[in-house]
Amino acid sequence: MDVKFFSKNKLPIFFQSELSECGLACIAMIASYHGHKINTASIRKQFNSFSMGAKLRDLMDLASQLYLLPRALRVDLHELGQLKMPCILHWNMNHYVVLADVKKKHIIVHDPAIGKVKVPFSKVSESFTGVALELTKKVSFEEISVENKISFRDILEKLPDIKSPLIQIIFLSFFLEAISIIPPLYMQFIIDGVLLNSDRELLLTIIISSLAILAINVIIQSIRSWAALVLSVKMNLSWMRNIFHHLLSLPIYFFEKRQIGDISSRFSSSISIQQTLTNYFIESLLDGIMALGTLVLMLLYSYKLAIISICSLVGYTFFRLAWYSYLKEITEEQLVISAQENSYFIETLRGIQSIKSYKKTLERESAWFNILINQTNIDVRLARFSIAYKFINTMFFGIAQSMTLWVGASLVIDSLLSIGMYMAFMSYSSQFTGRMSSLIDNIISLKMISLHIDRLSDIVSTEPERTGICKALPCDKSNIYIEFVNVYFRYSDDSEWVLNNVSFNINSGEVVAITGPSGCGKSTVIKLLMGFYYPQAGEVLIQGVSTKDIDKDTLRDLFSCVMQDDFIFSGSIMDNIAFMDDSPNTVQVVKVAKQACIDTKITSLPMGYNTIVGDIGCPLSGGQKQRIILARALYKNASVFLFDEATSNLDKETEKNISDVICNSGVTTILVAHRDETIRSADRVIDLSA
Repeated sequence: MDVKFFSKNKLPIFFQSELSECGLACIAMIASYHGHKINTASIRKQFNSFSMGAKLRDLMDLASQLYLLPRALRVDLHELGQLKMPCILHWNMNHYVVLADVKKKHIIVHDPAIGKVKVPFSKVSESFTGVALELTKKVSFEEISVENKISFRDILEKLPDIKSPLIQIIFLSFFLEAISIIPPLYMQFIIDGVLLNSDRELLLTIIISSLAILAINVIIQSIRSWAALVLSVKMNLSWMRNIFHHLLSLPIYFFEKRQIGDISSRFSSSISIQQTLTNYFIESLLDGIMALGTLVLMLLYSYKLAIISICSLVGYTFFRLAWYSYLKEITEEQLVISAQENSYFIETLRGIQSIKSYKKTLERESAWFNILINQTNIDVRLARFSIAYKFINTMFFGIAQSMTLWVGASLVIDSLLSIGMYMAFMSYSSQFTGRMSSLIDNIISLKMISLHIDRLSDIVSTEPERTGICKALPCDKSNIYIEFVNVYFRYSDDSEWVLNNVSFNINSGEVVAITGPSGCGKSTVIKLLMGFYYPQAGEVLIQGVSTKDIDKDTLRDLFSCVMQDDFIFSGSIMDNIAFMDDSPNTVQVVKVAKQACIDTKITSLPMGYNTIVGDIGCPLSGGQKQRIILARALYKNASVFLFDEATSNLDKETEKNISDVICNSGVTTILVAHRDETIRSADRVIDLSA
């Protein structure tokens, strides 16, 4: 079942959004090929993703739920052509791709990480592990339609109220376009009326009126440009803020499963959508209206000449639409590869110390350069398309212009057109083809918005983290009682239980240490208390109220939390300790800095508490950063302290001093720790390995 260009079924390319969902994306591609209206996001939402990657058995089970019959095979390289395509290949021992076609010298695969790829047989043996998975329709096949994406209409509905500036721009643009009809008439009057009759008075009248129209044109253009700027700024500020607000409201797992460069790229798609709407939407509307008006005038002059322009335009339109799918495909690959390069670059900067320590700068540079080569190759493909498009554009309209010159000159010779009418027609023809080709190009650009909409939908279609309705707890916040009741939790349906029937309670004012081997769920306990996740079974109770029922802001207001991967933000030390407090209490900042044993270091710096720091390029050591983060938690003065390895980078004496401050504060404290000194400072120990 090979994929043909004109076959009824077309194999799409779906890219993975999460790091470990290549198998999910491959299933989505083949399911879509067989008739399901489905994509990666909808499968992830309906069946959940595989948090640590998928086994072949996982993919087979998922395919069965989609009415596809799986058949796992072990095949040699020369047997690839005998497989029922499209099928899934196990690739590089840790990846899945879709085999789309087998040629004499290469195969074509749809790689959910980088797109459509031609792989020479000499390279296939280096990547293909010999395991393939054929997927065919079951007899009981039923089409599923659960595409999880937003439409162009959804985008327009989320825009701010832009009616007033939009109407103003359309009116002014229409007026400017109407004025553009007048110059060809001037040309006709000058040639037929002024030059042939030597009428200087008519010439003066035409020149004066043309200067007046020029002045009006310049004024209106300035007003329209200002209105367009107002519209663009209004859309940008309001819409972008709404999207960023939604991004920040997403569950924590959304960010844990994605690369930062990919999230940044998807968010940037909103900018591309906004620019396309403001630059092309109005222009396309006016081009269409004015092109029709110009065509009417051309037909009035000569229908024979008008037909030549129309035919050239039909040919150009066919070419643009025929190549649209190819353009969309490589543009999407460009966006994905660019996001990967950005992620790799940021990751390299964040890990530069480890890279230098292990002398892996050359290896890192080589890997980055390979990504850059892939990105450059796609850029070259786009450039080749642009060259071909310009060539076809010039050829079509150049031939049409030559034909118009020939036929038009013949009509003038036969006295069917005056010279002035002929010159006016040529001007209108140029306007018509220019507007219509611009309209077609803009329509293609507007259609290309679907790429950015699909990428942005990964953000805006994700539901914000859920929150309860309880905004006030039944007791005083200073008297907190925490209880875990038969809690079961795992991060995905295919993973093992992290917490398995865990029960314990923590009384107000207690200092409790949570211990156990790595991976037993200590940090998970903190995340469940914070409402980042909720248990699959059992309850996490605060004052007898389930965290599922407590408003997330009310819940998180109870805790001062220090996690293992917390970091310093760009800004002053004062800003980091007060953590975006609109009116930071300087006295309190200094107090908690002393409690965290960091005040002496801060005051020794030239700028003191106003010293600028950041996650990268910070003049502080790891232990000093950790103490600033601890000071941040103390500054909040919450009802419960949650410390996840919060003193792991500190020396024993400093750790003891800080532990004494925490233990003597009377605040309920939960310590996730491995060190004996930290554990001994607690009133009670809960061992999750028990």
